[in-house]
Amino acid sequence: MEQSASLASSKPSESSQHSSQTSSKTKSSEHDKGNEVVPGLLYYEFLPLVRRSKTTGLLEFQGFNDVVERASDWYRQICGYRVVSMETVQFKFRDRDPASSSSSSGEAKGERSLRSDEDGTRLPLSAQKHYYGDGLRQAVRQVWLFPCEAHINGGVELGYLDLVPQLVERPAGCTRYETVPDLLERFNAEQATGARPVPGKVIGVESRDVRQPEKMRRDVDQGDGFGYFQLFSLRVFFYRGLPTRERIQIRDVVPKPLDDYAFEEFPCVLKRASQWLQSESPLKLYNLQTLFVKAKIDVPPGTALSRKVRTLVRYLKVLRIVYSTFPESAADFASLRSPRCMSHRVFMPALTRDGRDLPVAEAIRALKADMSLWSVGLRGNILCAESLTVDYDPSGRGPSKINASAPSKSEIMAATNAGGAAQRRARVVLYFRVYTDAPEPVQKAAAPPSTSVSRPRMSANSDALSSRSSVPAVTNRKCRIM
Repeated sequence: MEQSASLASSKPSESSQHSSQTSSKTKSSEHDKGNEVVPGLLYYEFLPLVRRSKTTGLLEFQGFNDVVERASDWYRQICGYRVVSMETVQFKFRDRDPASSSSSSGEAKGERSLRSDEDGTRLPLSAQKHYYGDGLRQAVRQVWLFPCEAHINGGVELGYLDLVPQLVERPAGCTRYETVPDLLERFNAEQATGARPVPGKVIGVESRDVRQPEKMRRDVDQGDGFGYFQLFSLRVFFYRGLPTRERIQIRDVVPKPLDDYAFEEFPCVLKRASQWLQSESPLKLYNLQTLFVKAKIDVPPGTALSRKVRTLVRYLKVLRIVYSTFPESAADFASLRSPRCMSHRVFMPALTRDGRDLPVAEAIRALKADMSLWSVGLRGNILCAESLTVDYDPSGRGPSKINASAPSKSEIMAATNAGGAAQRRARVVLYFRVYTDAPEPVQKAAAPPSTSVSRPRMSANSDALSSRSSVPAVTNRKCRIM
């Protein structure tokens, strides 16, 4: 959603204001407290600036290039942190249409928080406009940060490069684009020859779905007269500097089918990915990303779904590993080492019930605090992180869906018979998955019942004091939450 450069003069959203205020507070806090501040895993969101056009009355959003530039200017002033991951997240902005709401004050909603549905107001559909755009999460853009001595001096700039599949051929009635292997082969060839090198050191590679606006005429007997292409592109994030000519490689770990409808759970997929990383030759791991890939599954005849369609379309969770094994690209590649293991931690917001007995998730700031405190006591390195969403239906189901690689048969049938009503009532909840090279905690076996002389039991208060005194290194230290 590219806009003119005049958008730079528009007012920032609350998210960007919070980022700038936090940056200034961080500097003063570090100057006052010195080494007493214990940092942890943090993330920031950068949303595009917004203004209302004086000619059309519609909202105009800042282009993604300008969002990345704002994030780069902010990160250049941060010292002692490395970028763990960077994500492009799509946001939804609801705005009241001035032309259809004569009783309103006429003020634009662009200067409010993007979560404008939290004010409790209910507007008629005719008085609302929904805008969709890309923001950045540095680990909107979203940026994940973790302490690192190599970046103690700061001053590092960020950049990105889009790899879009090219049109290969256009035979009669058919259009074909490059596949992901073809796209990577072309990119790596450009890195080897220096034709179009990445101007810096790669941070991570994001896989994105891009809708191609080009239309293709289809047979009218099949339904819609036109069809759209859903292309798969790559977005490379990097530190700006000298070209390192890094080669990018991808491996997808797909869940194994258990029967006609069931697949292995996603933790099993992560375990197989960890085993592959340990068995592979030395490599540099960039990031891991959970993709939702469309899979067609045969439906037995006689079911309600097989009247018109003989296949059932579902989305599977596929884990994509992005890495490099080219050691001559930079001095940092001289001693490549694979992660000794790979584990993950899911941070899920706690749920409460509102007045309508619907699940409501806790604020994101509480989730950020939990992540930061957990990372302080982590015995290992953080490899990457990602943000995901899950649907909570009115019954409160949701955590079980996180470990599922695909919707169950009962969920699909219920959604089909209800005509999508269940999806409309569901609440979308944001959660985080953090990948580390720390081993999974060993679960101790339950001790057998004791037959010796019973000892005096400790009271609840003394038990709590004992548990607190056992981990003073984490609980007694202060942690800066950005």
